[in-house]
Formats: sequence, structure tokens, C-alpha cells
Amino acid sequence: MVVIIVPERSISLGRPSLSGRPVPKGLDGWLARRRPLILAVLLTAACLLRLGVFVELNGGPCLGMDRFELTDMHFFRQWARAITAGDWLTDRSLHPLHEWHRQIAAAYFAGYPEARANFPGDDRAVEQALWNRWYGGKGFHQEPLYPYLIALTTGLLGDDVRWVFLWQSLLGIGGVFLLFEISRRLWSDRVALVAGVLAVGYGPLIFSEFTLLRTAIITWTGLFLVWLLLANQNRTSPGRWFGVGAALGLAVLLKSIFLLLALGVLAATLSHRPFGWRTALRTAAAVLLGLGLPLLGVVARNLAVGAPIGQLSAVNTITFVEANVASHRPGEGFTFSVAHTPTILHRSGGRFLPAVAETLATHDGPISYLRLLASKWLTLWTWFEYPNNCNFYYFQLHSSVLRGLPVSFGLLAPLALAGIFLAARKNGGRHWLYLLAGMHLLGMMATYVIARFRIPLAAALIPFAALALVQLARWLAACRFRPALILLLAVILMGAWVYRPLNKPLIRPGDHLVAYAVHTIPRYEAAQARADWAACARILAESLSGVPDHSALDRAAVARLTGDERRLARLLVQVYGLYAGALYRIGETRAAVQWRERAEELRRRLEETEKESLVPGRSGGS
Repeated sequence: MVVIIVPERSISLGRPSLSGRPVPKGLDGWLARRRPLILAVLLTAACLLRLGVFVELNGGPCLGMDRFELTDMHFFRQWARAITAGDWLTDRSLHPLHEWHRQIAAAYFAGYPEARANFPGDDRAVEQALWNRWYGGKGFHQEPLYPYLIALTTGLLGDDVRWVFLWQSLLGIGGVFLLFEISRRLWSDRVALVAGVLAVGYGPLIFSEFTLLRTAIITWTGLFLVWLLLANQNRTSPGRWFGVGAALGLAVLLKSIFLLLALGVLAATLSHRPFGWRTALRTAAAVLLGLGLPLLGVVARNLAVGAPIGQLSAVNTITFVEANVASHRPGEGFTFSVAHTPTILHRSGGRFLPAVAETLATHDGPISYLRLLASKWLTLWTWFEYPNNCNFYYFQLHSSVLRGLPVSFGLLAPLALAGIFLAARKNGGRHWLYLLAGMHLLGMMATYVIARFRIPLAAALIPFAALALVQLARWLAACRFRPALILLLAVILMGAWVYRPLNKPLIRPGDHLVAYAVHTIPRYEAAQARADWAACARILAESLSGVPDHSALDRAAVARLTGDERRLARLLVQVYGLYAGALYRIGETRAAVQWRERAEELRRRLEETEKESLVPGRSGGS
């Protein structure tokens, strides 16, 4: 990893080009002369697509997912509300208590009953107190920048998360510009154009901008940092590198994983010293000073409220534990271990390094842990967008724009892997992009492979995918069929691997359950209170249009329903009945009778199969 540092006075700015080469002739020259127009078209397309998605999602369940209590989105919203209510320092133990927290706490007290005496109160208060201790008391639950940005937004513009989605969408549009600029600086206008087109057409990027999660801003921040590093790598001004360090410090306040990028920047700054140690050390010192400035604010806050002085995020320990115990199942998203976690947290006291040691000790040996990492690696390189908090495929159900966008991770991944190989054959400023991609890869290998963690990686891979496409076109245009065929076969083979079949439902029963809980039922009850039965019928009809018709399930299919599938079926019995009642009140008697019959038939089959499952020797799924 090498950074070439050249004094500012020796740089000829001319056309912005890291290589210093003049604008080439031919297609790249033609594109360079029309760069403003090309950017205008790309950014306009990005804006219109986001507007189309918003129009389709607005008023539906997708933009209100933060109302579901068992999500990070809900916690971010509650945290932001506490800030806007006046608790600017978050001077309290503010940590969620979800069902999985309660299960682990119950198992802990079952295994260590003597610990119960240390926590007075009812079960919920005791469980909350236990997790507050493990999380570090008043320490920030997660890195604080995002909830403070939400608080700033809603405090100025009103308590409506759509304002947050607005600036996240603007960041997404800015990300298209950054990908264009990064690709142009590293390669050419041709690669930049293809990268811009890929970014505009990549649906998960837009999806992430309409969720109350950090994904969109993390994606933009990573791209901005790469662009900033490319713009300054030939500069030696301490002020410039202080600014780079400050940007890295703010990124760490967004998510701790950016510390890896900061360390990479420091290593790269010191690894090549064309002007001696003095220049390298001065640059590194400027980066360190800038990096430390935002972090000093967290240290000061922690001292003021009595939190652990260096704690930036309370969840790092539990995240590592659950994602690396021997029982973790990559490909299942977030999972937790009732068998291992209570013991690990008891022995480690919630401290990170002792918990890491205890977690690794759950494996039979190094081979067991390496097998887990290999499984994560294979899971990462698949076409599937693993849901967590929100489901990309459920958003597609409600947006024809998202359904119509042609670029997916299954398309990007094989092209990007080929592009990474092609980029490594030449020198240049690629190492910053490698650092960003490597940071996200390491983050998922240490935690979970889920869509919200992989989207920033996909954005970092877009320039490499664009490079592969441009190189393939160049070889074909030059009649160099042998390297073109090798590249094409490599992409096809990797694509077949990435697109391997997975036994995964695109939309889970839980997605429908959440939508009913946060959107459909509250709207129905509000219309019912107004005695607006036409609105009641319309609301329920809209909800049923996206849910599989459970009334069409035969007895054997109903018997196989388990977990959330069965819970959804029970809910639909009620929904069918409510819909029948609303139809009856607006004079749709015939349709009302049909829906009432569907409700009764589904209810009867559920009851029969549940009774059968209780008979010794029989199973509801047999």
C-alpha cells in the first residue's frame, strides 16, 4: 500500500487527473468534453428515480417501519426524541430491551440465581438493569452521530422521518456523483460513465435511503472519504490532512468500523517517504490531530455523565459474541445464543476483549472458527439481500420503480471481482478504494452478513465492476478476443456461483405481520372510530393485495405452517372477518359473505391442525 506524496508546488492541476496525463483523444476525450452534461443526466435520473420510489412508498407501510418496537429504527427514533426533549448529553442509561434480550436475561438468572438479588424490581426492570450493566450504563448504545442528526432534523423541521429520508436521498444522489468522480480520477471518463449508470440502477442503494438506519449515510461517508483522499494524496499541506483526519473522526462517530480506514490512512501515509520522515510524520500528526478532535467530544461527554470514558458504542461486545459463537448460523442474519451468551457475559462482565476470548473458546478449535468464517464468506457472495430491520424485497412489493431497477448484487459481484483483478495489474490510487472495500468486508466477517451491512460494500465495488465492463468492451472493439473471452468466462463462472440457488423466501411472514402492526391496523382503527366503513374496506383491501391468499391453502398446507407463518394465518382470520364486516356495512353483501366464509374456513383448518399437533405421536406438519 503506497501513497505518493508530492509537494503542492510541483503539481500541475490542469484537468483533474491523478495520473497527470492530458485528456485523451477518442471516446474518453469526447466524454470529457461533455462531462457536465453527462453528470446532469445521471444526477437527474437518480433524483427522478428516488422521487418515484417516494411517491409509491408514501402512505404505505414501508416508510413507517420505525414504529415497530423491536427494531434499531425504533430505538434511533426514541433516542432522537429524547435529545430533542432536552437531554442533549443522553444523560441516562438508554438501551433497548427486546424479546431476545429478555430471553438471555432469563437464562442468565436461571444459571446464576444468586445474581438476582443484586437487581430489585419486577422481571422487566431486573432484565433492563442487567442489560444496562452489560452495556456500560450511560455509555452510548451505538455511535451517536446518526441519532443526533435525526434529532437535529426533526427538531428543526418537525417529527416526521420523511425529512430524514429527504437528506438521505440527497446523499444517495451525491453518492452517484462521488462514484463518477472516483472512477474518473482512477481510470477514465468511460469507466466513470458506466459506474454512474450502475449506481443509478442499483436498487438496494435507493432502498437504504428510505429506512431509518445508518446504511445510506455510511455508504456516502465511505465514498466521500475515498474522494477526499484521492483529492489530497498529492498534497503535503498539514491543514489539508488535518481536514482529512477530522472527516475520519466524524466518520468514526457514525460507525466505529471507520477506525479501520483511519488506521489504513495512517499506515499508507507512513509507508512511503519520498521526502523523508519529517514530511511523513508531519502528515500523520495532522491526521491524528484531526481524528482526535471529534472523539474528544465523546470523551468529554462520557466524563460529564459518568459513562466509561472511551466507550463509543455499547453493542460491539454483544454483536461480536452473537456473530462468532460456535452456534452462529451465517445466512440467517442476526441470531442469538441462549446457550452461550449468558455464560460469556457473566465471565467477561460485558468487557470486549474478555468476551472475545470467551466467544472463541466456544469453538472446538481453530478449524471450527475458520469454518465459521468460511461460511460467512460464502454467504457474503450471494445474490440474496439478507433482511434485517427492513426487507428490500418487501419494499419492491410496494414499488414498481424498485422492482424495475436492473442492477443487483448478483450482477455487481462477479464484475467487481474481475475488476479488482484488472485494477491490481496497474499502479495508481486504487488503494483507497481497496481500503474502503476491505473495511466493509472485515466488518461483515467480524459480525453479520446482512443487506444493510453489504450495501456500502456494493457501492465501493461499483467502480471495479465498471472497469471490468469497459475493459471487456475495449478488448472486443480491438478484436482481442482471447483476453475478452477469458474475462467473460470468469465473470460467467463467478456469476453462476453468486447466483447459486438458496432456499430463502423473498418476503417473510414477519414482514406482513410488522406491516399490519405499524400501518394497517392503526389506520383501520382510526377509520373505524370515524365510522368510515368505505375507508376501512379500502385499507384492508390494500393490505390483502400484497399478502398470499391463505384461504386457498388446503389442509396439508395449513398443517405445515409454523412460527410466523401460523401467526400470520391467525391474524388473517381476523382481517378476513373485519373486511367482511366493512363490506357488509357499505352494501357489498355478496363479497362480505365470501370473505366471511374464507375467514371461517381458515380458522377451522388452523384449529384442527393445532389440535392434531397436540395428539401424542402426531405432528401438525406430518
